[in-house]
Parts: sequence; C-alpha cells; structure tokens
Amino acid sequence: VGEYYFPDTAGREFLYPKWHISIEEQIVVLFRKGTLTEWESKGVKALTGKTVGWIRGYEFDKKDWLDVQINVHELRTLSQGIRMLAARRIDALIDYRSTIVEEGEKAGIPVKDEYDIKPVGRMGQKLFLKFANTKRSETFIKIFDERMTQLAKSGEIEKLYKKWGLSESKFGIDRYGK
Repeated sequence: VGEYYFPDTAGREFLYPKWHISIEEQIVVLFRKGTLTEWESKGVKALTGKTVGWIRGYEFDKKDWLDVQINVHELRTLSQGIRMLAARRIDALIDYRSTIVEEGEKAGIPVKDEYDIKPVGRMGQKLFLKFANTKRSETFIKIFDERMTQLAKSGEIEKLYKKWGLSESKFGIDRYGK
C-alpha cells in the first residue's frame, strides 16, 4: 500500500495524495561502546572494513549515506543480529532506533547501557498511498485527502495512531502534507 514519494514519477507513472500515512523512523547504527572509537571524527566512514549486519532485503548498502566498503551480513531477524553483535560476530548493526532498543530488551541485552546508538542517513521519508495515474485514482485521492483533513482537524488521526501503538512521530501535526 505504501510508497515513498518520488518526484520524478509523480504525475507521470503514479499519483500521490497530499497526505502521507507514516514517516520512516531514523536509521541508526548500533555498536559496542569503545569498539568504533573513530566514530566521532569519521562518522559512517568508521565502518570501513567492518562486518555490518542488517535485515535481509533492507539493502542499506545501496543508500547514498553508506558510501564505504563494508562486509555485509544479512540477517533473518533483528534479534539474531543483536545476539551476533553481543557475541562479537559482527561489528555493527543497522536498523531503526525503536526496533533496535525493543529487540535488545526482549533479548535481555542492555543496548542503551553497553552500546552506542548513532544516527545515520537522514530523517525518515514520508510514506504515501500510491495510485495509478488514472481518472479513477484522481477521484480516490480527492476523497482520501478530504477525509484525512477531517481526521487531522478533529484529532482523530492521532487517536487512531495511538490506539494501534504507533508513535506520534509517525504522523505528527508538524508532518502533515508534502
């Protein structure tokens, strides 16, 4: 259902509504304290030559912010990655902040105390419903945008996000529209 907004295809291949439905979280790198001592001066470049894990299919190595040579270790689950990091089988782990902390707690590994969590890349992109470029889609987009405006003005959208356990940062009032 969701797609990031791509201006080069907007209005040609696909149509996007005014309202987004979510915002991708901040991507972070997790590593043991004291292991990447040059992080403060080099940032992401401190990962050069290191073994870095992430969930299979995330393809962080294809992002413009990760422009260093690393040894990629794809993982089935995040908890597997946290256990591998704890056992020193990988040097770092890349994922989303909330999921790293949550999975660390589930695994009984105090990631907040024994590890550094550093932001990488930019803040998350907005996620939109993507529609085919058709007249019918234009009608659906109009209805969607009208109803989302009503939900936002009434405060109902925040209630829905909270009800289903989603962070307000996924759809904060400061994040409305494109």
